[in-house]
Formats: sequence, structure tokens, C-alpha cells
Amino acid sequence: MTDPLLRILGETFGLPDFRPGQREVIEALARGENVLTVMPTGSGKSLCYQLPAVAADGLTVVVSPLIALMIDQIGSLRSRRIPAGGIYSGMSSGDRSETYRNLEKGGLKILYVSPERFTYENFLGRLQGRKISHFIIDEAHCVSEWGHDFRVEYRALKNVVKALGSPPVGAFTATATQEVRRDIEIQLGIEGAAYFFTGFDRENLNLEVRPAPTKRTKLTTIMELLNEESGSAIVYCSTRKDTEEITEALCDHGFSAVRYHAGLPDAERDTAQKAFLSGKTRIIVATCAFGMGIDKSDIRLVIHFAIPGSVETYYQEIGRAGRDGAAARCVLLWSYPDVQIRRYFIDKSETGEKSPAVRAAEERRLEKMIRYARSYQCRRGFIIDYFVGRHVIFKCGVCDNCGGVNRMQEVPRSEPVLEQAAPEPQGTPESLEWARMVLSCIERIRRAEVSPNLRNVASVLRGQRSDDVKAYGLDALSTWNLFVGWKQREIRGLFRVLREARLIALHEGRIEITEFGRRVMFGKEEAVIPFEREVVTGAVIMEQAEPASGQEFDAEVFERLRAWRSSRAKTDGMPPYVIAHDRTLKSLALAKPDSMEALLEVAGIGPTKAAKFGTEIMGVIHQKDAAN
Repeated sequence: MTDPLLRILGETFGLPDFRPGQREVIEALARGENVLTVMPTGSGKSLCYQLPAVAADGLTVVVSPLIALMIDQIGSLRSRRIPAGGIYSGMSSGDRSETYRNLEKGGLKILYVSPERFTYENFLGRLQGRKISHFIIDEAHCVSEWGHDFRVEYRALKNVVKALGSPPVGAFTATATQEVRRDIEIQLGIEGAAYFFTGFDRENLNLEVRPAPTKRTKLTTIMELLNEESGSAIVYCSTRKDTEEITEALCDHGFSAVRYHAGLPDAERDTAQKAFLSGKTRIIVATCAFGMGIDKSDIRLVIHFAIPGSVETYYQEIGRAGRDGAAARCVLLWSYPDVQIRRYFIDKSETGEKSPAVRAAEERRLEKMIRYARSYQCRRGFIIDYFVGRHVIFKCGVCDNCGGVNRMQEVPRSEPVLEQAAPEPQGTPESLEWARMVLSCIERIRRAEVSPNLRNVASVLRGQRSDDVKAYGLDALSTWNLFVGWKQREIRGLFRVLREARLIALHEGRIEITEFGRRVMFGKEEAVIPFEREVVTGAVIMEQAEPASGQEFDAEVFERLRAWRSSRAKTDGMPPYVIAHDRTLKSLALAKPDSMEALLEVAGIGPTKAAKFGTEIMGVIHQKDAAN
């Protein structure tokens, strides 16, 4: 017996077989089940609802926020003699009237509509009473307030489905975390829907992150990449100004490029898009306003001029590369100042309706994107971990962190090697102590009437005499040199953790301790600080203040110093580490200084500590000698 689904696939869509995961979704919809499907961009989501629509008796309604996708798919369906139409903003009154006439006559199999259309008077009434075979929601992550592209109009779709007699619902998205997937089911009223997941891995994408601190560096890198790789390219920018400047610079250097952003007239955007899609123009420089629903299969290069606001957005935008299955290259130009632009977008709310919870969720997504940019993990593995929520990573062999070459290469088709990821950093008493040291340093710099920022706080902790330290005498602080031997990126990493734990906040570059941070600093409350020092060949990097290998400190002197430190801390009402860290005590127990000059040579002892505690320290060290 001929397989009816394969027959429609071949006769109507001209395809020999299904892609992985498609058949299972199609069969579930054909059985009348609600489905939630997560498929990466370019894996054939549209066929999963178009084929059941052709096979079913009735009308399939497809809700999409993407006008470009609607136009593209309606044209494609009509070319296959599938009666399809759409109702969306910007279409001519004649086309809209013709679509309504076809709808009234029952001459449509598939109707594409925007979610806003259901707010129009009488539109829902035009659909009621008709046989709706399926109600499809594309870009379903838009229904979730925790998603990266929330649209309030999507929240009304649950009631629309009920008003249409509760037909089977198909929710489709390429980007949804576990949290968002749960919210989609709740908001659409499809709890218990059949869930289909075909993975987030795009094995033909070569992922890279390149540090580029200035616009000049970025532009130079962009031109180098465009010269290295032939084929179509997208350069994504975060602002209209950058889009304009980069387009102008590329054209001045002989590249074929057009601009695209929401501030341009509709006609110019349409012309630019058509020029790029047709191949007349090789490069399009655009904001996130471009690309949704665009099906250009031969894009070989996607460059991000600045960091996107979330892993979801980044994954969606790089998903426009290599849709033909051939190798493509995706390069993110990383600069920390770009993060401040993203935070501005988070704080900015044109409608005034953004709740604190939504802002916090956007901050968390941005922090994840920053981690991606700074990660040493396999890039593809990081993305899979983010969406799937498990700590298993790939060694893809292609991304920059896995040793992939800079020039694009054909991607091996063998399965990536799976290995257990390194365990996530855990909160420890030591990491909590480090956190309190940082908070104490920030507070002492503030009391010195200096604005604390990452640079001067790190300089004080590392014992470096930067311009601020010398100008304001910050080397006299009790927190001077507490983190001797630490690398700058380790301190930056600890700062990121403190921000995520809501112990500190940044305001225009100035570090402020939160109320929760103050309670933690003074020991009134505990906090989990998931942070570890860097590891090389299985061993923790040793601080310079530790006694060198083969040198044994005097354990008895060390214990006497610890007892003295504990007593002195109680007397002064301060944490013991502010007086001296254990590694400093070990160095003292090794060097056994007997003069102020010798004491000042011990790492961790600055002029202030020497003046305040020097006599006591040397007395404790040589206590036994004095007794003899």
C-alpha cells in the first residue's frame, strides 16, 4: 500500500524523503494531536504543518509575526498549486479583498495571519463556523514573557483557539529553553502536547569569537573576513548608526553592500532585501530588523559587529547561514563596551510595560551571551547546553575553541565526540571568602572618596600601583594585595559571579554594593558563590605569595600567627582575611622577618599593614626565641 504522506511529499512538494524528525511531527498533527516542536533554523519546520494542511479536510490557520515569511511561503505554496493566502499589514486592499473572497468561498487550504489581526473587529467572526483543521503558531517562543522576543498579542491566542472550537494546535520554534517551552504549553493551553525536539546542533556552522576592542579593529576584521570568504554575507549591527557607518565604509573600500534597518523607508528596505536575496548585492549590513523568515540558502558568512542580547537571538541570526547544508562561518566580534549598549536596551522600555521580572530575565540572558563570548568550551556545545539544560559538551573540532582553523573548511560529517563536561563551579567557603574580600575592597575604596570601578578595585586587590592607586593612595588600604598572583581575567570572572549573585551592581561603570551584598560582607547572611580559580594540567595556579616548591614554612609559627590573627580580628571587629590571608601567614612563617624592611618584602604586607601590625607580627613570629 502506498504511503499517503510520502505520496503527498513527492507529488506536491517534489521531495524524495523526509528530513530527520519531520515525519513524526506530521503524523502527530494528522492524528489531531497538539504538538510542540523545536527545530533549528533550516531544518524544515514549515513542511511539518504544510503537508498535514494539504492532507486534511479544512482550513489550516498559520499565525506568524513575520510578513517576509508569509509572502515567501504563500508564493512557494501557490507555485505548487496549493491554495494559500494571507492577511497582514502592508498588503494592498485589492489583495486583501481577494483573500477574503477566497476564504468565504472555501477556496483556501492555508491562511497566514499576523497575531495582531485577531484584535481587529469581525476578523475572528470570519473564521468561526468554518472547519479549522489545524491552528499553527510559528515563532511560538513569542508567547512567553521569558523568551527573547515576547509579543503580548500572542497571549490572546489561547482564547482564539477556544473560540474556533479548539482545533489541534501546532506550536513551532527554533529557539526555546526548557523554561520557555513549559511557558509555551501553559500560555497556549496545550499542556501535555506531544513534544518533538530535533536538536540545536548545526554541524555545518563554524563558530568563532574574535576580540575587537575598537570600531577601527572591527571594520578591519570585517573586511579581512569578507576577503577570505566568498559568497553572500550578513553583518549584524546593534544600532542604526553602526549599520550606516559600516555600509558606507565597505562601499568606500569596493565591497558590494546595502544597508537595512527599521529607520529606512519601506521602499528602500524592500529594494535592499531583494538585491541581497537575488544575489545582485553580496553583503547586507543590518540590524535585527532583517532576516526573520528569509530563506536564502547560500549565505556563507554571518558577522556580528556587536554582541546580541541573548543566545536565542544569536542562534536565530547565525541560523541564516549555511541553510543549504554546506559549510558556513559565523564570527562574533567581542568588545566589552558593547555590553553597555545592550544594557541600555534592557533598561529602555518604549511602552513602559516592562516589569522588573522581565528586566531581570533579559539581564540573565545577556549574561549567558557574555559567557558564550568568553567561554573556552566548544561553541556548539555551549549552545546545546544552553537550550537543552544538560552539562554534556561536544568537541566539534571546527569552532575556534576546539582548534578549528580560521579559514572555512568542509565540516566532517561524522558524529561529534561526546564527553562529560567539566563540572560547574560550586560554591565553597573559600569562594565566599573571596567574595567578601572583594566587597570589603569596594567599600574601602568608596570610603576613601574614590569611585570604585573594576580597574581600581582589581589593582588594589592584585597589589598593582595603577594611576588611581598612586593618585589616591589606595595602596594604604587594608585590602591591598589580597589577591596577589591572581590574573586579571580571574578577577573579572569573580566580578561576573558577584553580579549574577546580586551582590554588586554596575551604574555607568561605578560598582555599588547591594543591600544583600552588604549583609553578606558583614557576615549577616551567606551566599553561594560558584567560582573557581583557573586550573592548568589539573593543578590550581599557585599564587606568588605561596612558598616556592621545596620550601617548608614553619607550621608552629603559622599556627601562632593564625591564633593572633583571629584574636586581633575579634578585637578590631573585622574579618580575619582583612588582616592577612593564610598564604601571607605561610610566607611570614617561612621568611620569619626580624625587621620592618624584611617584613615589607613579604608578599601581602604593605606599608599600612606593616605600620599597624608589624611589631605584633614579628613578636608572634619570634615569641619562642624571646622565651628562650
